[in-house]
Amino acid sequence: MSARAILLTMLFGGIAFAGVGGLFGAALGTFVPGYYRTVFATGRLPGFNPIQLGIGLGVTQGLAMGLALSICAAAIQTGRDIYLGTHTPGTPGPASPRRNRSWMIHTVWGLTVLILAAIVGTVTFVAGGIVGQQQLYQAWTERKLETLAPILSADDYRRVAPESSSAANIYLTGTVENHTVYRSLRQELTLAFGVAAADEMIGNIKVAQ
Repeated sequence: MSARAILLTMLFGGIAFAGVGGLFGAALGTFVPGYYRTVFATGRLPGFNPIQLGIGLGVTQGLAMGLALSICAAAIQTGRDIYLGTHTPGTPGPASPRRNRSWMIHTVWGLTVLILAAIVGTVTFVAGGIVGQQQLYQAWTERKLETLAPILSADDYRRVAPESSSAANIYLTGTVENHTVYRSLRQELTLAFGVAAADEMIGNIKVAQ
């Protein structure tokens, strides 16, 4: 099997499996959204998009699976070509050892493909879930910052700045003039985000007087 044929096999195999995986993930996210909501811890939270996550997981898993299977298929075909090239019909020798060896080669390669497919599928599923969760955290962070921007635009909070974490948590840092301003800020945060979130956000704010 030539190098060009191997590259084409990998290319078309990866694209084909990625397309099928994306369609399957989109269908799963559309018709069975509860699957992704159950699998991922963030599935019950607002802003979770099972269709988007399904497409992302399907494409990444399908691409990895297609490349892995294409490589294995190319390796099997190359090994078969080499084996047949060294055992031509004119070569003397019994036929039964050849058949036994061929059966063993195919069995080993089949098990290798199954194991590799399982490993690749697991790794890409986890990686896709991590990427999808980080995208969701990013969307939540942007939404919180948009809600927080009008509050912090007041002159009383000019020395207060927001900071965000990778888990979509927002923390305020800086100083306010007095306890009255501090209580006013806490009240506005409570109205916008709730008591627990407000207490978490304002924990690092210092009072000048």
